[in-house]
Amino acid sequence: MTGVSDAKIDELWGEAGNIQLFASYDGWDPGRENDPLPTAGDCTTAELEANDACNQKGVRITFVQSRTNPATGSPEVKYRHVLLGWTYVNSADHVSFDGLHAAEYPIQKGVHAGGIVWYGNYLYVADTRNGLRVFDMRTIMDMDPDGDPGTHDAMGADTDGVKTTSNVEDKTKVGRHDNVWYSFGYRYVMPQVAAWKFKADQKNPQGSYACVDTGAPKASYISLDRSTVPDRLIMGEYCRPKSGYPSTGRIASYCQRVLYGHKLSWLDGRP
Repeated sequence: MTGVSDAKIDELWGEAGNIQLFASYDGWDPGRENDPLPTAGDCTTAELEANDACNQKGVRITFVQSRTNPATGSPEVKYRHVLLGWTYVNSADHVSFDGLHAAEYPIQKGVHAGGIVWYGNYLYVADTRNGLRVFDMRTIMDMDPDGDPGTHDAMGADTDGVKTTSNVEDKTKVGRHDNVWYSFGYRYVMPQVAAWKFKADQKNPQGSYACVDTGAPKASYISLDRSTVPDRLIMGEYCRPKSGYPSTGRIASYCQRVLYGHKLSWLDGRP
């Protein structure tokens, strides 16, 4: 959980306040673990029809705002779900996106977003074995601008003149297919714009909560410390010590200027 009170000193995003962000993830995909081609999954037609989308949707962020209704003057709580997208260039040499981990299965099983921090214009998401993923709060795609899912809105054209549309009715697809944008049915998508990668090799054992005290740490959780000057991002490991792996976890902090993109080489573990 994070919010506009982390993001801005005045606790306002433009003129809006009282905004909280919550992370959740969907890693359900029958058969993916045993499929010869893990990136494809092996969903059957029946599973697709019964389960809305038989794919790992990955991470979504829910924006929640407590406010006074401008028309009625009554208090209300509004929310919106936003799918996080991992961007890549597809076979047609066009930018596309996937759920935060679906197409990355050979690299890791997924990102469960154990920690998120909204600071300035950026959302930082913990990626356990790799570091941090960065998303720009100013670049959220609206896949249904007119609010009518059936119209399949125009989404603009590429530099090569190819025009695209969107489809939020088909909840089984994500990314760009035949010049149509899909998003597992979500109206809003926030694509990844950068990543902080650990420079050291990962020596923590796979498939275990045990930790070692050498090599790259695990980015199990992150938080923001505004009690210092400058502000600092806190990153820590979740560990369950066992025989041969006695580490109880490490904690690191990164100063404010790192959050604005400077000295990214500090992610090798130095404070």
